[in-house]
Amino acid sequence: MSFVGECVQALIRKPSITPHDEGCMDYVMDFLAPLGFEFLPIDIMGTRNLYAFRPGKELNLCFAGHTDVVPPGDMSTWDYPPFEGVIKEGVLFGRGAVDMKGAIGAYLCALKTVIDSGQTGDL
Repeated sequence: MSFVGECVQALIRKPSITPHDEGCMDYVMDFLAPLGFEFLPIDIMGTRNLYAFRPGKELNLCFAGHTDVVPPGDMSTWDYPPFEGVIKEGVLFGRGAVDMKGAIGAYLCALKTVIDSGQTGDL
C-alpha cells in the first residue's frame, strides 16, 4: 500500500461524524509537527479545526478541507464497514475516502514529500 493510502486509512478509521473529531486533528498535528509545523486551534460551536503553519517562512501555502463526515446511514447498504478503510482490488473504501479525508491524506503526504526533499524555498 502507498504512503498516501496509509494516511487516508488512518483518517477513515476515525468515525468523525459531524461535529465529533474523534482524533482527526490530533492525527494531522502528530503528522505535521515533526515537519516543523505549529498550530492554532480553531474551535467553533463544538467543531474542532486548526490552522497549521511553519513559523519563520516568508510564503504561505494554504490547504483547506474538513475531516468530518456525514452519518453512514443504513449499514446494510455498505459493501465494507464505512470506518475500516478497506482496500479491495486497489480501491480504498470508507466514509470520507473521496470527500475529504482522501484529499487531506494526499495534502499531508505531499507536504512531507516536498519538505523531505529540501526544496521548499521560502515555504
